[in-house]
Amino acid sequence: MIKNYENVLVNTSSPFALTESFKAIRTNMLYTGKNEKCPVFGVTSSDMDAGKSIVLANIAQSFAQLGKKVVLLDCDIRKPVQHKIFQVKNNEGISELLAGISADIKNDIIHTHIENLDIITAGHIPPNPSELLASDNFKELLDILKDIYDVIFVDFPPVGIVVDAIVPAQFVTSYIVVVRCGRDKLQSVEMTLDIMENSNANIAGFVLNDVNIKSAGVGHYRYTRYGRYGRYSYGRYGYRKYGYENREK
Repeated sequence: MIKNYENVLVNTSSPFALTESFKAIRTNMLYTGKNEKCPVFGVTSSDMDAGKSIVLANIAQSFAQLGKKVVLLDCDIRKPVQHKIFQVKNNEGISELLAGISADIKNDIIHTHIENLDIITAGHIPPNPSELLASDNFKELLDILKDIYDVIFVDFPPVGIVVDAIVPAQFVTSYIVVVRCGRDKLQSVEMTLDIMENSNANIAGFVLNDVNIKSAGVGHYRYTRYGRYGRYSYGRYGYRKYGYENREK
């Protein structure tokens, strides 16, 4: 399990291939959200341990380096880690804002050490995270942030574990699904796509994480191995099998 998140953000000493990978992801996402003044990108995965939170933190950092004013919302309220990645306090945040406990959003916006990149941490773990994310308060929060920022990123829990990521699908411009190479099973990924499509979630694309450059023979760098994600309540979902060769995304 990861206990120290200090070295998970890409920096000037990071391998070239890793840095370029996030730049490529950024370029593709810029085209995805070009029709909106302030797009809202949700990042999720099909299962635990995909490394989605660290991937998202690096994507957000990459956008900030372009001069974009970026805010990252940690809506993985059940098992938040963004405050650990950016080394900030998690006294209150998304939970308190959506529950109406915190009335002033300015008090919950944290400026990180990265220029142009702010974060709103998850706050305390509530008894009803799915209901909070489906509430009008979440839409109102996004509307307020759209007047302040150029891009909004939202860290959601794995779709295959809980429904939190897709209940606010109508408020999200598009989703990025992080798939961990050699660990996530095809059936699990297909189930995730099925759930998201049935919820009318717009899937922009995938990030294949933890690819071994030597065995793959492609321009990817093997990223760090991520620790256990934590416990979630499991549920059964319908599942239909289809071929990827017929999919555009």
